[in-house]
Amino acid sequence: MSLPAVALLAAPAAQGAFERDQTKLPDAVSGAAKEGTKEAASSGSSGAWVRLVVGLLIVLVVLWGVYWILKRWTASKARAGQRGDGRMAVVATTALAQNRAVHLVRVGDDLVLLGSAEHQVTPIRVYRGDAARRLEAILEGVEPPLGMGVGTTIGPVARDRQAGVLESLRRLTARS
Repeated sequence: MSLPAVALLAAPAAQGAFERDQTKLPDAVSGAAKEGTKEAASSGSSGAWVRLVVGLLIVLVVLWGVYWILKRWTASKARAGQRGDGRMAVVATTALAQNRAVHLVRVGDDLVLLGSAEHQVTPIRVYRGDAARRLEAILEGVEPPLGMGVGTTIGPVARDRQAGVLESLRRLTARS
C-alpha cells in the first residue's frame, strides 16, 4: 500500500479517538484583556523603561568610578617617579625617530647627554662644571658664548653667526 492510502484509512480512526480540548485559557494568556489588564500592560512597559534607565545609570557610574580610580593611580605613580632625592632629572628630550631620542639628564651638578633606542641607552657626552652651567643657560634662553661667563647674553653679530652655522648644518644634514 502507498503512504496516502494508509493516511486515508487511519483518518476515520483518529477522529473518533481524539476529542478537541475545550479548556478555557486564562485571560492573560489568551489575549482577551479587560480594561484593568490594559493599564497593567502599559505600566509594565514603563517599568521596563525605568529598569533600562536605572541599569544604564549604574553602568555609567561604574565606568566613571573605574576611570577615576585609574586616573588617581596613574597620578600617584607619576608623583612617585618624581619623588627622587633631586640628584637626577631629565632636563630636555628630543625625538630623533620612532623609538629613538636624545635626552639631557642632570646628575648632581653634571649634565649627561644620552641616546636612547628601543632596547638600549647610550651615554654620548658628559658636561661638567662650567660647561654644564653654560648649556643650562642656553636651554633657558640666555646664550653665552664659550668665552663669556654664565648669565650674560651674546650680541646680535654673534647670534647671527651662530644662526648661520646652525642653518648650514641643517642644510647638510636634512633630508630632501
